[in-house]
Amino acid sequence: LLWFGLAGALTVLLYPRLKYSALGDVDIMLAYALLPTLGTSFVATGALVWEVLWIAIPVGLITVAILHSNNTRDIATDARAEIKTFAMRLGRRISKGVYAFEVLAPFALIATYVVLGMLPAWALLTLVAMVPAWQGARDMLRHDDASTEIIANLDERTAKLQLVFSLLFTIAFVIAYFV
Repeated sequence: LLWFGLAGALTVLLYPRLKYSALGDVDIMLAYALLPTLGTSFVATGALVWEVLWIAIPVGLITVAILHSNNTRDIATDARAEIKTFAMRLGRRISKGVYAFEVLAPFALIATYVVLGMLPAWALLTLVAMVPAWQGARDMLRHDDASTEIIANLDERTAKLQLVFSLLFTIAFVIAYFV
């Protein structure tokens, strides 16, 4: 358990350096999805259950999308400040596609996990959150270099998406437990 705490502390301490080296997205996936999920599983079971990482990936992708939407929006200002984010390294065109992937892939993963029997069918409740995910992806893909107005609050909207997705995912497990 100490190793999880140390790894978590390292992700927090190294985040500024990693963000400016285009590795902030990886740090966020580790710090807010993979490590907490694996650590919680370890506390609950007393063993490393690597399979739990599969359920962390959909939530983690949306978490990373919060940062990525912000960094994509701020490419021009970050360039002036000599900050080299992942979005900046990819360029605006590719970054827009990455964001769309980060918010839409979780739904495909959940559906795949249900089909493979890795998750209960109730996990498909998360598909309700696909509406705001699709809207965010559409707005990101439509925005152009001339104006970031359409994505000005996309990071906030993506955070709300993550909240709804995570709540629906949690509710799905609670229902599956009792049904």
